[in-house]
Amino acid sequence: MRALVETVESSGVSHAHLLAEAGLSAAQLEDDSTVLSLDQYRRVLRAALLTSDNAALGLHMGERTSAGKFGVVGYLAEQSSCLREALAISSAYVSVLTEGPRLEVVEENELATLRLTLICDGLPEVQLTTEFATTWLLRLVRQFVGDDAQVQRAFFAYPSPAHRAEYTRVFGGREQFSHVFSGLTIERSWLDRARPHSSPELLRLLQTQAELLLARGDRAAPPLQRVKRWLSAHSLESRPTMDTVARELGMSARSLRRQLACERVLYSELVEDARAARAKELLGDTQCSVQDAAYALGFEAPAAFSRAFRRWTGMAPSEYRAERTRA
Repeated sequence: MRALVETVESSGVSHAHLLAEAGLSAAQLEDDSTVLSLDQYRRVLRAALLTSDNAALGLHMGERTSAGKFGVVGYLAEQSSCLREALAISSAYVSVLTEGPRLEVVEENELATLRLTLICDGLPEVQLTTEFATTWLLRLVRQFVGDDAQVQRAFFAYPSPAHRAEYTRVFGGREQFSHVFSGLTIERSWLDRARPHSSPELLRLLQTQAELLLARGDRAAPPLQRVKRWLSAHSLESRPTMDTVARELGMSARSLRRQLACERVLYSELVEDARAARAKELLGDTQCSVQDAAYALGFEAPAAFSRAFRRWTGMAPSEYRAERTRA
């Protein structure tokens, strides 16, 4: 939010005017504990586009936003030993900042694709948040590889906008629109390019702070969200029981069952959803065989994993991998 407000202010619009248009107060922006709902966030994005009269606002926002605007998560990325670690850390702690967006790294042959999943579903909001995320990702890549590094491709899951020239300026003519997903493709070797001057000691201190913030947010989050987050962050090789998860979340299994029932959700369904998501992530890595994916999820044989994967997705693991490769 603060990055957005500063970018809008650079175009001559006061933050007071922007917040008034969005129906928010300055006090909300100044309070570190403020959490905006998705509807509030959409209103701010729409107000920013309207008041700044800047169609390329997301691109400019990504170019000028420093790591400090992301607090401890941004500083963690800066202190990582390599780009791979920075991306993993950003994904692990993104919920300190916001709920919903996901970053998936898909490696194949000599290339790595950084695929984004964003939470806003209105076209102007998708465009702005995607511009911001991809441009900031480009900046992060260049911090590890060099200021002149160029991506192989920049993908956007919407039609070419009227301000495409700004995309060409930022991405060097490597942009493609109306794609099936948004993200960047880079040289795979860049993921492990060592970064000089990183501090392991500072990284550990920042991770400790991030864990505290994550735990604080977890305690305030609804039980359904906490269960989903726990399942996505832990090994699913042996299916965790509700008793185990409830204990980890600091509540009784009876209380957790009752609260999930209020959401009309079965715990077993959440586990299966998490296993399906993990299976897709594993198959997205071409270095991971179907057999490896099966064993990582606790299946005794690849055939059992294939049957389960077909039940989850309607296709065999090989079909899913082939479709991902074509995309």
